[in-house]
Amino acid sequence: MKKAALIIIFMIALTGCVKNSINEKYIIGDGKDDFWIDYPSWHPKAGEKVEHPPWVLKEIEKKPLVILVHSNNCLPCIQQQKDLEDLLKNFGNDIIYIDITADGSDSRAWDAYNVYYPLEGQWYIPLTIIISKLEYKGESCIIWHSEVGRTGKDWLTKYINSSISYYGAKI
Repeated sequence: MKKAALIIIFMIALTGCVKNSINEKYIIGDGKDDFWIDYPSWHPKAGEKVEHPPWVLKEIEKKPLVILVHSNNCLPCIQQQKDLEDLLKNFGNDIIYIDITADGSDSRAWDAYNVYYPLEGQWYIPLTIIISKLEYKGESCIIWHSEVGRTGKDWLTKYINSSISYYGAKI
C-alpha cells in the first residue's frame, strides 16, 4: 500500500501539478493558480474571448511580461513594486517589466484592468499580471495570470520562472 501511494505521489510530481516548490511550473488550466489561455470558468468574464491590448501583443513578441499596475502611495503597492524590482535583478533580460501607475496618466492601466482583472466588483491595487506565449496543442497561445494585492517574492519568483520557461515552448 505504501509503495502504491509513493508511486502515485511521484507520478503527480512528474506532471507538474504539485505546486509547493519554487522550481516547479504552474500548469496551464482553469484553476485559480493556473496560467490561463481563455478566461477560466470561475472568472467574471468566463466564456468571453480574451482580447489582449495591442501594446501587450507587441511586447509579448519579444519576451514574457510582468506588468504591475499600482499607486505610489499605497503600502501594498510600494511593497509589491520593491519585491518586483529586487527580483528582476536576478532575471536579467529574460522578461520585460512594465510599470504602470494607476493615477489616470497611463491608459494602459485601463486596458490592464479591463482585460486582466481576476475578480468581480470594484478594482483594487496593486494588480500584478504575468504573461507568456507558447504553442499549446498545435496553436500559438498567450498564457496569463493575474493577482490583486501583494503576492510576496516566492509567488513572483515562481510565476516569473514559469513564464520564462514556457515562452516559446511547444506543449
